[in-house]
Amino acid sequence: MSEKRRLSDANEAGSHRPSTPESRLTADVAALSLQAAPTASGGFTSTRVQEVCPWIADDIEKHDTCSFDTVLRYLLGRVHKGSTPSGCLEKVLQAVLPIANSAKVRQGLEKYRKAVSVEAERYAPFVGTFNDALAQQLKNLSIPGEDFLPANQLDVLFCQNAEKTITSDYTSPSGEQLRTVRKPDLILTTIHAACRCYGIESGAGRVFEAATRQPPDNFTWHDILSFVEMKIYSTTALSALPSKYSTFLQCQYDTIRDVRSRSATPLLKAPEQVPASGNPAKCVKKEHNVHSDELRLRTLRSRANDAQRTSTGSSPSGSGAEPTLSPSIAESQKVVESERAPPAIQCAIYGAEMLSRAPVVPCAMGMLVQDDVVHVWIYDREGGIQSTGLNFLTDLPRFLVLLFAMQRLQLKDWGFIDDYDLGAIAALRETEPRKSPSPVKVDQFYIDTAVSIHRSLSLKGRGTYVVRARHARPSDGQSPHFVAKFSWADCSRLPEHELVQHGIDRAAGNEAITKHTPHIAHSFELWGCATRTVRAALGIPPKHRLQPDRSEGAEVYRILRVTIVEWMEHLSTFSNERFLRGWFQALIAHYYNWRNGVQHRAISLDNLMCCGKDEDPDCAVLNDWDLGIDAKDPNLTHTGFEVTVRTVPFMAIDLLTREALDGEVAVLYRHDLEALIWVLIWAVCCYDNGKMVYTVPQGIYSWNVRDPLSCGDKKYAFLARCESIQPASDNWGEGYKLAQHLLDYLAGKYADRMAKAVVVRREAWFRGSGPGFSHQTMPHEQEEEDDPEHVWYELWAHLKILKELVPCIADFMPKDLRKAGDTGDKQ
Repeated sequence: MSEKRRLSDANEAGSHRPSTPESRLTADVAALSLQAAPTASGGFTSTRVQEVCPWIADDIEKHDTCSFDTVLRYLLGRVHKGSTPSGCLEKVLQAVLPIANSAKVRQGLEKYRKAVSVEAERYAPFVGTFNDALAQQLKNLSIPGEDFLPANQLDVLFCQNAEKTITSDYTSPSGEQLRTVRKPDLILTTIHAACRCYGIESGAGRVFEAATRQPPDNFTWHDILSFVEMKIYSTTALSALPSKYSTFLQCQYDTIRDVRSRSATPLLKAPEQVPASGNPAKCVKKEHNVHSDELRLRTLRSRANDAQRTSTGSSPSGSGAEPTLSPSIAESQKVVESERAPPAIQCAIYGAEMLSRAPVVPCAMGMLVQDDVVHVWIYDREGGIQSTGLNFLTDLPRFLVLLFAMQRLQLKDWGFIDDYDLGAIAALRETEPRKSPSPVKVDQFYIDTAVSIHRSLSLKGRGTYVVRARHARPSDGQSPHFVAKFSWADCSRLPEHELVQHGIDRAAGNEAITKHTPHIAHSFELWGCATRTVRAALGIPPKHRLQPDRSEGAEVYRILRVTIVEWMEHLSTFSNERFLRGWFQALIAHYYNWRNGVQHRAISLDNLMCCGKDEDPDCAVLNDWDLGIDAKDPNLTHTGFEVTVRTVPFMAIDLLTREALDGEVAVLYRHDLEALIWVLIWAVCCYDNGKMVYTVPQGIYSWNVRDPLSCGDKKYAFLARCESIQPASDNWGEGYKLAQHLLDYLAGKYADRMAKAVVVRREAWFRGSGPGFSHQTMPHEQEEEDDPEHVWYELWAHLKILKELVPCIADFMPKDLRKAGDTGDKQ
């Protein structure tokens, strides 16, 4: 029975950039965007901020938020030996008050708040002040009546880094090695990593003193527990310190609602009442005058694109003056803004680097400091979580509580997981140069996390990371070479190994399927890394997907799945002739799997592999079934499709429409078939005998894979103009004829469907031309049923006329080929 469209089961509405269309959600929760491109199955690798920024902006645009106090309670819960009792935050605030009011801390903050000419002048006071608080005062702080973990023996500290680059190497889809270069202003690391980078053999005092300066060596992302990105908005003196700190929150700041904004966070309001032990908040606010807080409000109101974030409070000082950025800052921004990403996006790029540094990194944390207001950002494979702003000059006790908790976090809380991150963990614990970790033993396999085969920079989504693996004791004739794929999967999806096994079971020995199916040797899940853990602790409501014929939606989050698969080569790396034969093998295997209910739905050039077995060197494999579905599963909870950077160039035009992205178009066999045809066209236009000649086909380089709607329009226009493809070389011969023939086939099918749609619409006009007729009474276009058999034989009838020009067609043509007309015209 064909799969019909079910709106309750449709894909999620949302942004029409490459994000994940998922099933529609229950109305009482926020829209789900678990899988937004770029994912590691379709990520980006670039040294240019202009290229990276749009992807990260899309991923971080719909982020979650919580209060700064909520972050504090979450972190305190992580470092408390038991369950965190109510009132714990208040006790810690009381305990850090003497530190906040100490002469040494106040002296350091006075240096920080003074007028400066450039942003870098604030680095050393920030690092020096809070490193001293960490080492001298917070480290041995005890909280009466509470049982917290002791300060981590690794001794965390802030270090300058603004002029030192942190590089990372990623693998592009074509196999090219690309390098990213980042420069976070400050970092939080361990004393051992700092000693190694500053070239200091021993002596904590020397390291803390050196940390206020740029290091002679370079840190890596493996050395970084957290980053601090600083932005300057005022060169004049910042908020005056209160005469005495209290536990009461003096100033309330909003979140950064527009991540593309370059404006500072607005002050919401000052408190109307204060505790007896503290100074009136209005006194503190009077001392702000026209400095950072008022500047935030004025700048906010002057920015048209930030109009939605109008402050709810009045000017702190009541002054009618309109403060503006100093000339030095304004001039520098004109130059820098074109190169640097907006602050929130810049932080998200760092978060993506941290999440992508190793196969198993469940979370990352960073801070954005705007003059004297700090936001904490927590990143995971569902995106970002932003705290409200905190002015650490007027509300220092809360910032000290943050440092108190960070000082006691274990490495796993920073995203460093034992077994899978041993090299980085050893480097954080020792001053010796970083060494490659030993392989991890899992079942009968050794996973070498130090040898990455594929990783790409991504923040949201599956974040696929592939490393080498080998069988501990391979049997006779069995290859010892495998790969381990780490992927943050949507928990509602069927595990890849189960879906593949369903295909093998239903094949009933049909080698057209079994020989071209990936050999999954082992698979397991790391539930301790599920994204719901941190989000539940922060009080963020879980996301749900509405299920058909069910009153309750299914909770959706991401879990880490590890799949060990036999080593294979990309089919595009073989000769043109072998590629053609492999393409036909994948085409046939895909069809029979679809007939059996096992649907791939994520066709791309990268998913066509070759296992290279001796008995059949042309044994192509359709790989990566982790986005597929089992249409025959009665408990199916996920029927949507996902859009990634790697699939957009090959997706059917009908799926690159607003209706499809809103979940109103059922996925049919012809859609995946069209994707396979685009794969062939792409290979013919970009590769020549296993070598990439062009990164994109000539003539279609303007297809914007970041915007599926635009890409769909460009692809349709390409078909409508009946343009000829340009092969990468004359060596393609038969391949060029086949690709051009199939391109013409697609153009003809789209023309036929459009002509039929016009006829249906015209007939509806004539039938409904009487009184009361309007566009709202027009009948909806008839739902198209999925008929893979008809499409399949119609395709081969079209190819049959070409077999003299492309002889290999005869080797794969179905023996029971019928005329297309025998099945009836169902399209």
